[in-house]
Amino acid sequence: MKRPIQGEKHHWFPKCVSRGWAGPDGKVNRTNSRGDTRRFHPKGVGYRPDGHNILFGKLSPWESTFEPAFDRADNAFPSLIRWLSAEIKPETKRLAGLMLRDRRAEVGECLASLVIRSPRMRAQTERYVAQRQTQWMGFEKPQRVEQTAVISISNLQRDFAREMSSRGKIAILVAPEPSFIFGDGMMHNLHDTWPLPLRAMAMVAFSPSIAVLWFCPDHQPLFPEAVMIRLDAQEVAWFNDLVQIYSRDNLFHVQDKIAIHPSFTANEHHVAMTDGAKNRTPATDLWMEEALSIQWPG
Repeated sequence: MKRPIQGEKHHWFPKCVSRGWAGPDGKVNRTNSRGDTRRFHPKGVGYRPDGHNILFGKLSPWESTFEPAFDRADNAFPSLIRWLSAEIKPETKRLAGLMLRDRRAEVGECLASLVIRSPRMRAQTERYVAQRQTQWMGFEKPQRVEQTAVISISNLQRDFAREMSSRGKIAILVAPEPSFIFGDGMMHNLHDTWPLPLRAMAMVAFSPSIAVLWFCPDHQPLFPEAVMIRLDAQEVAWFNDLVQIYSRDNLFHVQDKIAIHPSFTANEHHVAMTDGAKNRTPATDLWMEEALSIQWPG
């Protein structure tokens, strides 16, 4: 790993992605958990100083950064989003199969980078680290939780990207108008330990018009690699509610104002549940079922 630049801004909402939410003035709307909305330049929001640096509080030969692990994803995002946008045809029906070919690896790389950089993943990992130390390792109280969590996620990008590029099904969710929101949390059931869950899943917007849902069912048709699903306005509202449930204090949106979900005002990362099952909702169940219903040859 490279030596870190201390104090460097490490974006969990990459500038190459957040620019898609920018208005004519080049700024994006950001709403916090108190309902306050302000506009910022993409470089000024969605980051954590030293977020991907492994620091020990003093000059040490062991200090490093894993920020370069996301370079491949950030370089791929602009062309991938343009390509996906070009695949949305006016005549496209509710469901349409999509061959990703070489783009499959890019989808996996980009999706993995957003999951791993997400503040929710960091908060979740810090909580697990504290639990492991006190419940399994005999610590009287947690120690160096933030530092240990950073180390725990530092090597995830390669493994997550490989799994997302080779396993599971991909649904490309399309909004009828640019209205998907992005938050400091997203729906997924992944964690910092290996292997991934058998029914791993993750869902996040790549742009205000396009979101990606990746999931690993028990059985799936080999082709097509992906299925494009045109959502209606109500389904977009469901998607945005899920973003707010998993987010804590940052929502980014194209609209001047958005409807705030009650869970977002608690300033906590929550988890959606259906019939006692975590990270499961009727909406995502429907989209997964539809994605699996398309099979080539038919």
